Amino acid sequence: MTIEDKPRWRKKGDWHAPPPESKKPWEAFYMKSAPFYHPQMRYEELVGKPESVVKRIYNFLDLDFSPAAFQFRKNLDSLGDADREIHKNLKNPINDNSIGKWRKKLDDEEQQVVQNQLRDKLLELNYSVD
Repeated sequence: MTIEDKPRWRKKGDWHAPPPESKKPWEAFYMKSAPFYHPQMRYEELVGKPESVVKRIYNFLDLDFSPAAFQFRKNLDSLGDADREIHKNLKNPINDNSIGKWRKKLDDEEQQVVQNQLRDKLLELNYSVD
């Protein structure tokens, strides 16, 4: 099955079409980087139910799911750079420790700027906005 054969929409929020032309820079980037229909998922869902989300991705790609997808820790040394700081969490189980981390890293003013820029998209994706 090719990408063109995939349904444009399934249940609400499951498959997502690119937004119409926009003047917002992040949406322009989105349009260039995702010119086709793709599965949409929330980070919270990915870290909370990783197998379920990965199975949806496999299904979207018309691939048979393999539990081996979660055995990546066995081959970390073969990556050649798994000891880099950016990859430190690869050795840990999938967890939700980073949910809301941005609120701890950004001060109130920075948080407000981010929320103002992304307000419409955050609300569309059912995130709360201050």
